[in-house]
Amino acid sequence: MRRAFPGGLRWPSGGFPYHKRIEPLPRPQDLAVPLWHGGRAEVQPGDRVKPYLLIGYDREGLPVHAPLGGKVSEVGEFPHLLARPKQFDFPRLTVFIDVDRKQSEAALPYRPLPRFWELTHQELCRRLLEAGVMDVCHRDLPRMVIHNALDLEPPLAASLRLLEERTAEVLEGMRIINQLHGAVRSRIALASGFPGLEARLRMMLASSVNLSLHVMDPVYPQGHRTLLKKEIFPGDRCSIYDMTDALRVREAVVLGRPVVESHLTVRNCPVDLCRNVTAPVGTPAGHALWSSGDEARPWRNANHEGRDPPPKLSLPDQAGTLSLIFGGLLSGRGYYSLEMPVQADTRGLLLVEQKRSGPAPCLNCGACHARCPSGLHPSEIRRQVSRLDTKRLAELGLDSCLDCGLCSWVCPSKIELFQQIEVGRMLLGGRL
Repeated sequence: MRRAFPGGLRWPSGGFPYHKRIEPLPRPQDLAVPLWHGGRAEVQPGDRVKPYLLIGYDREGLPVHAPLGGKVSEVGEFPHLLARPKQFDFPRLTVFIDVDRKQSEAALPYRPLPRFWELTHQELCRRLLEAGVMDVCHRDLPRMVIHNALDLEPPLAASLRLLEERTAEVLEGMRIINQLHGAVRSRIALASGFPGLEARLRMMLASSVNLSLHVMDPVYPQGHRTLLKKEIFPGDRCSIYDMTDALRVREAVVLGRPVVESHLTVRNCPVDLCRNVTAPVGTPAGHALWSSGDEARPWRNANHEGRDPPPKLSLPDQAGTLSLIFGGLLSGRGYYSLEMPVQADTRGLLLVEQKRSGPAPCLNCGACHARCPSGLHPSEIRRQVSRLDTKRLAELGLDSCLDCGLCSWVCPSKIELFQQIEVGRMLLGGRL
């Protein structure tokens, strides 16, 4: 094993729910299925929908299907702010569905194609497009493929659990992806420290021609696309897929099942709850955060079962408040409403307490530079941002930032260095 980048950080394994099996969430009472800016709906208020019915197209033109059966209550803009004031926000087209208490069995909408090796490239592309997995019909696909099983950002672990629990299905999805690319070589990127899974994968891949295992040092952010390419296929064009991608490809082709759910890690710090779950696309964040086992707590109510009500989220610059984060602790994005829906690409859903005091003065300790995998000097970038010195900012290499968030995480003065890098990019791009 070797490290192909400077800096980074090795996390204690206790910060990840690697040992917790993926469990389905209790069925939500309602869904807000996002189509977002550029999408279009194929249903109207009052329509009855069954599971897997086509209800619209997302911003990338991919078909969107109903995760559960119910009645369309509204088709319109999502009413809760994402991040910015409404006058500066973008349209958020959404299909709102009141979910039926009893779900009828629905036939899968596409014909299963279990003999996928007999399919042509165009037939595979067409199936993945109609199932809402991805659109690669007119792309020049590289012949090198990386299947990324690295869950290295706390507390994300659902991707690795998919590989652990559904190994044969995920590997079949990888083989379909390799066929799609006409792959000459492909590698499964796996962190060391999982000897049982590593041994099982090596046994199952023993006769594989173009798919093998690449065990890596578990240093965050090794799973970033740029670092993976440098480590595994330096100098070659390659595509990267995660374990959810492989499973969805397999389900779309072999079973005829469209994308209707997401596999993610959920952590609710106030109630000390952390688990890996499967959630229908459109599930409100509050439902996912306050559901445990088969119990779906009424998180919208003022009081329930003698417990305190779910807290309201406040702006992130207020000390001692709760923040809702979609993604991981370092690179995730904050939102201000528990109504925000789980999306197809949601990997984590975190409710964490922000015990902030004002940032202290910079100590010039160099911790941010020592941990930066791109070798940047975030503290110097911050100084030049405060001076609005775009000439000097252009010399500091902001474009090589990986958005990993380590600079802010390790800063002993708790300065939001990553935010300052974003501001610097906006200055250089003329957006400020």
